[in-house]
Amino acid sequence: MMSCCKMVLKFSHRPEIDSRGAVQEDIQYMMALESELSPIINMWSHEEHTKKIADPDVAQIIIEVDSKPIGYVIVQGLTSPHVLTITRLAVAVPRQGYGRAIINSIIDYAFYTKSYNRLWLDVLTTNEVAYQLYLSMGFTLEGTLRENEYHEGRYYSYHILSILQREYALENSLKESSK
Repeated sequence: MMSCCKMVLKFSHRPEIDSRGAVQEDIQYMMALESELSPIINMWSHEEHTKKIADPDVAQIIIEVDSKPIGYVIVQGLTSPHVLTITRLAVAVPRQGYGRAIINSIIDYAFYTKSYNRLWLDVLTTNEVAYQLYLSMGFTLEGTLRENEYHEGRYYSYHILSILQREYALENSLKESSK
């Protein structure tokens, strides 16, 4: 579990996965992973990560397997009663189901622990693997921010996706009734 009380992620179906709140010493790891995964995720400066660690609206969560970090997630909107945002999901070990497990845990937190109405995120249009994962988990494409960001001589576009609590509840009840 997390070392702080901002947000607790539970991995009941993947007991080998654990999470904890990021601390100052984790920033180098997060920045190195951002650099490794560029250009499919954005990078924050050391100062931005430091500021967000102290922000009560933001949770930066280190994801671990066997006490070793395998990624992190940043979630914003903790002080809002209605909307939660997945700002960043970075996984160092792709195609092991960790991303799906992390998103499932955030969905459980958002809709069952806290009763948010909406969970949303953006994903670079060039990150097709993540985009397909979010769609397969019930997220709906709301639109595309075309050439919304300029970085290192190039424009980047983002898909905006969301899932509502009632959509998720309906989808789960349909899955349960078909068993």
